[in-house]
Amino acid sequence: MTLQEFFAALKEAAGTLLPQSRAGQAAMGAGAGTGAVMSFFFGGLDQALYALCVLVILDFITGCAAAGKKGELDSGAGRRGIGHKAAIFGVVAFCNLLDKGMGTHLLRSMAICAYSANEGLSIIENIGKLGYGRYLPRFLASRIARTREARTGSEGAARE
Repeated sequence: MTLQEFFAALKEAAGTLLPQSRAGQAAMGAGAGTGAVMSFFFGGLDQALYALCVLVILDFITGCAAAGKKGELDSGAGRRGIGHKAAIFGVVAFCNLLDKGMGTHLLRSMAICAYSANEGLSIIENIGKLGYGRYLPRFLASRIARTREARTGSEGAARE
C-alpha cells in the first residue's frame, strides 16, 4: 500500500464517521465547543461534578413535586429555584478558576462537597414534605423537624 492509497483509505473511513450534512457538522462543532468551554470553566466532568448535577436535578424535581402536593407550585418560585441552581454552578466555576490561578485543586472540591451536602439535605426535606418522611431514619427526620421549627420560629420573630 502506498502512502497515497493509505490517505485515501483514511479519508474514506473518516467520511463514514463524520456527519455528512452541514447541520450535522454544525451540531458536532457546537457540541465540541460547548464541551471545551465547560471543561475550562468547571474543570471537566468528574464524578464529583456529575454527582452534584444529579443532586441538583433531583432536588429540583422533588421540590416541584412537594410544592405541587401542597398546591404551591409557582412559576416565579421555579425561576428563583433555577436561578439558585445556576448560581451553584457559577460558584463552582469561580472556584475552579481560582484553583487554576493558584495551582491548587482545593476550592472547587470544597464547593462541590458543600453544595452536594446541601442539595442532599434539601432532597431529604422534600421527601418529608411529600409525605414519605416515615421512610427516613429517625435521626434525620428529627433533625429536619428541628431545623424547620427553628427556621419558622426565627422567621415568625422577624415578622413581628
